[in-house]
Amino acid sequence: MGVPSFYRWLVEKYPKICSTKNPNGTEFDNLYLDMNGIIHPCFHPEDDVSNFSNFNFRIFDVLVSTPTTFEEVFNKIYEYIDRLFKIVRPRKLLFLAIDGVAPRAKMNQQRARRFRTAKDTQFAEEMEEKFRKQFEKEGKAVLPKEESQLSDSNVITPGTVFMHILSDKLRTYITCRMSENPAWTNIKVILSDDNVPGEGEHKIMSFIRAQRSSPGYDPNMRHCLYGLDADLIMLALATHEIHFSILREFLNVWILREYLALDMKIPTSDKFEYDLERVIDDFIFICFFAGNDFLPHMPTLEIHEVQDKKGGYIKLKRVEAFILAVGAFEEKIFSKRTNLREGKLRRILSDHRNSVQNNTKELKKKLKEYIKDQSDLFKDGFLATDKVKLGSLGWKERYYREKFCAQTLEEIEETRRNVVARYGEGLCWVLLYYYSGVPSWTWFYPYHYGPFASDLKGLTQINLKFQKGLPFKPFDQLMGVLPPRSAHALPISYKELMVDENSNIFDFYPIEFETDTDGKRFLWQGISKLPFIDEGRLLVETRKLESELKVQNCN
Repeated sequence: MGVPSFYRWLVEKYPKICSTKNPNGTEFDNLYLDMNGIIHPCFHPEDDVSNFSNFNFRIFDVLVSTPTTFEEVFNKIYEYIDRLFKIVRPRKLLFLAIDGVAPRAKMNQQRARRFRTAKDTQFAEEMEEKFRKQFEKEGKAVLPKEESQLSDSNVITPGTVFMHILSDKLRTYITCRMSENPAWTNIKVILSDDNVPGEGEHKIMSFIRAQRSSPGYDPNMRHCLYGLDADLIMLALATHEIHFSILREFLNVWILREYLALDMKIPTSDKFEYDLERVIDDFIFICFFAGNDFLPHMPTLEIHEVQDKKGGYIKLKRVEAFILAVGAFEEKIFSKRTNLREGKLRRILSDHRNSVQNNTKELKKKLKEYIKDQSDLFKDGFLATDKVKLGSLGWKERYYREKFCAQTLEEIEETRRNVVARYGEGLCWVLLYYYSGVPSWTWFYPYHYGPFASDLKGLTQINLKFQKGLPFKPFDQLMGVLPPRSAHALPISYKELMVDENSNIFDFYPIEFETDTDGKRFLWQGISKLPFIDEGRLLVETRKLESELKVQNCN
């Protein structure tokens, strides 16, 4: 889930949900692996080990060396899975889920992230070259740059050669373990690779829902899920399974359920009967407002400031009443946020200092610090921009003028209505996605920004009807999310669509694009103002190429 600091906020609020005990003492029936949380740390461990929790350090030694070849990555993945398997020791099932083609609602986020990564990588390479020349001039010898197959982590996307080889390697690995390791012999192993559409964690949840509805299902089944995304907590809650743990500091979902039951307990009345399962559903839905991977969060809410089929069960009138009540506090929220921001700036300026080591280690550290400093828009007293000035007189009109290019009051009102309608659709889409699978493969939120809480009026007037549609084909998704820098991951004819100036869709792939950091402290918090992919235009061009594709030996 796209909620910065959500996991930390949850653990601080409910500290006993995490256990320090070794989970070897607990028997689990099923172990589910969201493979994204394994593939990425093994591919670029230098970016991920700093994010590991205390529990994760039990497998830290798998990642201490930086790989340079695909084969080294695969070996690290095998060892990673082996460690997790030994910790959990599932008795019945091991489910490995790799991300397949995502719904359009998620692809926009993937596109922004990959374009941002490409831009940051190019900047880092340029600065490293500059520092190398500086060190050479100063007579400091450094090691030459290593040749690597792993220069572009964007190949971790469905449809690439890397993902194809990974699927084959994992099938071989599973066959080997099931024939040689007694602990694997009597369990069922399922690999859902990138050829199966859907995000890994949601494929896991679809499997659990299917099992729950099957005859003879054991409600006392013990589930353990491994992954690094915060939305796994919400998805685990959404299953309404009692015995569910997440292998991240060994988080006990059933204890979180008890916390929520105590926190949200209200006296029963003649008007309604208290139902914990519905309260949990409400908690999940309310958290969507603070951020998710499918909708931009509302400017009003930040997580650190928050102390049947479910989709058809949303009472939009109640949602509107709730969020408008939040909107009544917008002025105070924005004022408090401004004071905190200015206080941080003063502390940063007083604590400013630089320190580096020598030669190769010094170079890498200096480069890392330089990039971090460049991303800190408060550094050296630069307060960045704040065109909207949330909380100051006229902030709402300025927001719609700056972010949506609406000029007149009539245009602002029309824009507000459209934004609210699409945002309301999005809330329903996300809830359906969490509880019953993809409601539409083609729907997406068509704006870079969300509405204010106080603007969410008229939700009950939304005419909600999703068209299921079909997922993109893998190469179409690659064309939808990859930047030009990653064009090497595509077949040659597809690559030309991306980099040839005469291509009919060349405008989808800008090298330079605006990053809106208005009111933000760090560059990575900015919004990448990329053009949305026009599905019709894209598919017209890619369909022309499908007949040209040839089967290639990827081994």
